[in-house]
This record gives sequence, C-alpha cells and structure tokens, in this order.
Amino acid sequence: NSIVSAAAPTQIALGGGLGSVATITLFEDNEELEAIKGKSILLNEANLTFHIDKQAVEQHGLSLPNRLYLYNANTNAPIIDFLRDASVIGTQNKLVYGGFLVKNDDNHYYKIRLTEYLRDIISKDSVNAPLRVSITNAFATQGAVAMAKVDNTSINKIPAGTVSSPKSAVFVGPTPTDPALADLKLQLELFYTEIE
Repeated sequence: NSIVSAAAPTQIALGGGLGSVATITLFEDNEELEAIKGKSILLNEANLTFHIDKQAVEQHGLSLPNRLYLYNANTNAPIIDFLRDASVIGTQNKLVYGGFLVKNDDNHYYKIRLTEYLRDIISKDSVNAPLRVSITNAFATQGAVAMAKVDNTSINKIPAGTVSSPKSAVFVGPTPTDPALADLKLQLELFYTEIE
C-alpha cells in the first residue's frame, strides 16, 4: 500500500489489488483559502478532474477502472457530496457525485464533485481535511463504503473495492513537466457567483 502526495507530483498512480491511494490536500496555502472565505460568494459547483496520462497508460497496458472514490483521509468517511447523493439510474448510483470514467476523443478523465464539502469549509469553517482518492468499480450501497485494514503505518484502512479491483490508472499530476499536458493537470475547479 502506498501513499502518493498530490503536493507537486508530475503523475499520480493508483492501483487495485495492492490498494494504492493518493492523498490530496486542498488549499495547501492557507492564505488562499482565507482569501476565498473573505469574499461574498455563492459556491455553485466544485470539481476535481483526474485526466488520464494516456502515454503512461498505453506504455504499461493498464486496464482503467470504472470509477474513482474520494474520501476524508482523517476519518475514512465519504465526503458529504457522496453521502447526500441519492441519485440512481439502473445499476449506477451517486450520479451527481460522479467519479465515472469519461472517454472524450483522446482525453479520458474522471470528474468528482465536492461542492458541499467545500461549501462547509468556506462558509461553516469546517476542517480542511486531506482527502484520499482510490480506484473502484462500483458502489454497492448508497451509504458508507466498506473499508479494509491494511498493513501500513501511514494508512490504517483503505476502501475494500480498491483491493478487489484488478485495474490501475496513471493521472496527470498538478505539476506536469510536459507542456502539452498543462491543460490536463489536476486542479480544483470552482464555479461561483459574487454576491453584491
């Protein structure tokens, strides 16, 4: 089991079976977060989009997972956007929360919505806890995701679906060295309305 900090990597690699996860800290610069809190805004939507590093995936012949799961690294609990999303169509659930593999021409990506999570941080002064992302194939329930114990001093549990999934992925990190990947880097996307 490995932790990959998303502080400044060029790539983020996640794998099933061995259960690798990535730890992501939003607003590592606290002044940036305080500046947002000081504005009169209505947060309409917030997303993290993980773009596949196509070259790395093809080079290693990886089979991409169907979905990603984002959760609180301190508590191992799902983020609030996951818990509040009761949407279901057929066998798919949590459609607003997302995390599905999207294939758009040559660009493959996963988008996870964390609007409510950030609203609580910005307007309710909730803890800006680090997040973890892992691969999964499906969410069996609409509630909490089953966690499995692991032999790692830094992580005591990871999502059980990560261990049982044989798939892997490599994503463009927040600081890609290839200029052609600059538009695909991992970044937090905010849509908001300024309140006069």
